[in-house]
Amino acid sequence: MITKKFKKKILLIAYGSPIIISIPKLFYCSWYDSFILGATILCALAAVTAVILGVLFYQDYGANKILDGKIDTVNNFLEGIKSISIDVTCIDIKRPIDNQIIFWTRTNITKDSKLIDSLLQSGIDATTIPVVFEVNNYYEKLEDLNKISNSVFVPPELEQSFEAIRPHIFWKICEQNINPRLKITFNGKSKPEHTDEWRIERFPTFKDYYNSLQKIIFDLEGWLDKNLPNPSNLNI
Repeated sequence: MITKKFKKKILLIAYGSPIIISIPKLFYCSWYDSFILGATILCALAAVTAVILGVLFYQDYGANKILDGKIDTVNNFLEGIKSISIDVTCIDIKRPIDNQIIFWTRTNITKDSKLIDSLLQSGIDATTIPVVFEVNNYYEKLEDLNKISNSVFVPPELEQSFEAIRPHIFWKICEQNINPRLKITFNGKSKPEHTDEWRIERFPTFKDYYNSLQKIIFDLEGWLDKNLPNPSNLNI
C-alpha cells in the first residue's frame, strides 16, 4: 500500500531533482560532465522509484480485488438469508390431533424482529421451549447459503457467524418427551404439516437458534459497515 510518507518521499525527490543534477559539480570542473552524471543519477533514481511504484500499485490492485470479492460474498449471503421465510409452529401433542397447532406465523429473519416478544404474548416462552426441524427441509433450503459461507472470499473473522446454517448432527425426538415444541420450517408450504421432527443439540431452545440466525445478520452488516466506503447509502 502506498502510504502518505512514501508519497512525500517521491515529491521530495521530484522537487530536489535540480539539486541532484548539480551535486556532481562539487567533484567535476566541467558543467557538462557534472550535468551528465547528475542526470544519470536522477534516471537511476527514477527507474528504482518506478519499479517500487509498480510493485506497490500491483499490491494495491490485488488487495482491492480481494476486498471486492469479500464484499460481494458477504452481500450475496445477506441477500440470501433475508429473502428466506421461516414458518414458526408451536405444537402441543396433548391436545386433540386436529388442534395440536396452537401458534403459527410466517416471517423473515431480521435483526430487529419482535418474534420472541410475539411468542411470549401468546403464552409461549421461547427461552425454555425446545426447537425442532425437518432434516430434509433444513438441508435443502439452507444449501445455497451454506455454499456461500464456505467461499474462499468469506472474511476469516466471520467464520464463526454461520453456525446456525451449518450442517449439524440431528437426533430424532419422541412424541411424548418433548412437549410443547417450536418447529422451524424454511420457505415452507402454504400451511404447516406434521412430519418427523429432529433436534440440534447445539441449540436446545427456540431462542438459542433464532438468536444465532440474527447474529449472522448483525455480524455481516457490521462487517460491511466497517469495510464499505459509504455504508450509509445502503440498506443495512
